[in-house]
Amino acid sequence: MRHSLATPIKNANDAVEEISKIIGEIQKSEYSNIFERKADNNTTLPLKAYLNILSRELEVARDIVSVSSLEVGLANMVMEKVSVFKFIQSFSKELKSLKGNDFIVDFEFDKTVFKNEEKQNLLISCDKELLKNAFNNIVENAIKHGFKDLPIEQKSFYIGLELPVDRNTVVINFSNSGFPMPEGYTLEQFIRKGSQGSKVEGKGYGGYLISKIVKAHNGKLQLEEGSKISKRYVSTFQIELPVVI
Repeated sequence: MRHSLATPIKNANDAVEEISKIIGEIQKSEYSNIFERKADNNTTLPLKAYLNILSRELEVARDIVSVSSLEVGLANMVMEKVSVFKFIQSFSKELKSLKGNDFIVDFEFDKTVFKNEEKQNLLISCDKELLKNAFNNIVENAIKHGFKDLPIEQKSFYIGLELPVDRNTVVINFSNSGFPMPEGYTLEQFIRKGSQGSKVEGKGYGGYLISKIVKAHNGKLQLEEGSKISKRYVSTFQIELPVVI
C-alpha cells in the first residue's frame, strides 16, 4: 500500500508547492494580492487558505499511509545480514544524488578504525527497507523543521559512523546545521505519535516511526543538542544497533 500511495501523495504535495511558487511569481509581475483572491463574494476563504488546506490534508494522508505501512512492515520483517559500513555509505551517496536536495551531505567515519576490510565488513542484522525508512524520516525532519527558510549555504547534513570500544554495537549519528529543536524538547516528545517539534506542517509521526523501527532492530535512539563533530550542527539523532557476533 505504501508504494502504491506514497509516491502519488508526494507528487501531489510537490505540485502544490510548485503551484504556490508560480502564483507568487505571477503576483510579482501581473496581479497584486493574488493569494488573497476569492472565487466570488460567496466564498469564505481566499486562494492561499485553500492551498494550505490541500497541503495539510496531503500531509495527513501521507502520515496515515506511513503508519499503516510501518505496522505491515514490522509484522513481516525480512532480516538479512549486511555490512553496516557499506549500507550507510550507500545511503549517503543516494542522499547526495537525490534531485531537489539543496543541502550538503557529509559522510564521515574513523579512518583508523575502518581502514581494514574486517571492520568495513562488520555486519548488522536488519530489514534494509525499514531501516532506510527510519533514516529517511530523520532527513525529512531536518528538511521540514531545521532547514526551512534557511539559505542553501547554511544547510548541512552529517552522517557519522562509530564503533564503541566497550560494547558490540555500532553508532550512527545524523546531525544537521538548521534551526535547533525547541528549548526543553525531549526524545520522549519526539517519538510520541502526533508530536510536533515546530509549527511547521505535519502531524508529527516521523519520530514515532523512527522509534518503532529502531526498537524492532533491538537498537537505541537518542536525541542530543549540538554535535561533538562541529559547532555548526545544532542537533544529533543517534541510532545504536547491535552487530552480528
